[in-house]
Amino acid sequence: LGVDALIDLDPEEILAVIAHEMSHIEHSDPLLRALAVAIAGSLLLAGANILAAQPGLLLAAIFSVVVAIASLWRSTEIRADLEAARIVGSAPLRRALVKLEYSSLAESTTPLRKLRSLVLAGIYPPPWLRLAVIDSASTRGTPLRDALAANVRALRLALRPYSAAGCLYAPRDRDKRV
Repeated sequence: LGVDALIDLDPEEILAVIAHEMSHIEHSDPLLRALAVAIAGSLLLAGANILAAQPGLLLAAIFSVVVAIASLWRSTEIRADLEAARIVGSAPLRRALVKLEYSSLAESTTPLRKLRSLVLAGIYPPPWLRLAVIDSASTRGTPLRDALAANVRALRLALRPYSAAGCLYAPRDRDKRV
């Protein structure tokens, strides 16, 4: 995260961002991601000769690898969010996400736009999904299990109707400071 982004955050929000990044370090996410990409790439290269005669099968294999890598990447991001929320609380993390991802959130106010963001977000989970997961996370499960489940529930969450009263981007009553 650059200095420009941190300027807009208050101290609690900066702690939330640091807790998120420390979760990545604690779980060796950069190494896990690099290994996953290297293994997937090696498998695709090894199988390319076999699948070259069947372009449809080759495309299906490439698509499957991309989906698997994106799911892993999104799960590690959501797990880091959940762990940061458990350490510093969900309110500072929500505020930081809203400040850092405001333009993306502003474009994700309808189910169709959310669906589009799921497909076009690439390997990172869209911000609206991260906020929804933080809000709905159970304190009983493990962060990784909750993150994997969020990837499965993403489509249902995207189709949830938007309303100003239930806006995903506004702090919930339980997040308000006392």
